[in-house]
Amino acid sequence: MIPKFKVTVSHTAPDTAVTPGNWRLSAACANPVFDPEMWHPKGTDARSVADANQAKRICRLCPVQEKCLRWSLDNHQDQGVWGGLTEQERRRIHRRRTPGVALPKPSKTERSAA
Repeated sequence: MIPKFKVTVSHTAPDTAVTPGNWRLSAACANPVFDPEMWHPKGTDARSVADANQAKRICRLCPVQEKCLRWSLDNHQDQGVWGGLTEQERRRIHRRRTPGVALPKPSKTERSAA
């Protein structure tokens, strides 16, 4: 008898696919009550800024926020909100980050922007 497997179709790159044990399964943004587009605002209009700020508020409560942020920095994720920070905020961290050194805490300005 051939064992049955649950198949998940992913529209992401293989290294970003959700697999058992993957931290993404525990991410707050994985909750289907949230619109996934909120984490990927398109532009700087009022609606996009509001979406990004709402995503950042949700990220602050996420149990895997640090893992998400670390992954986004390690993989040079340049779009969307990851680990509670926008691409611009992550670029600032990236510029001052040294490999192997703990991630800096978001500045008061970065935290209050949400």
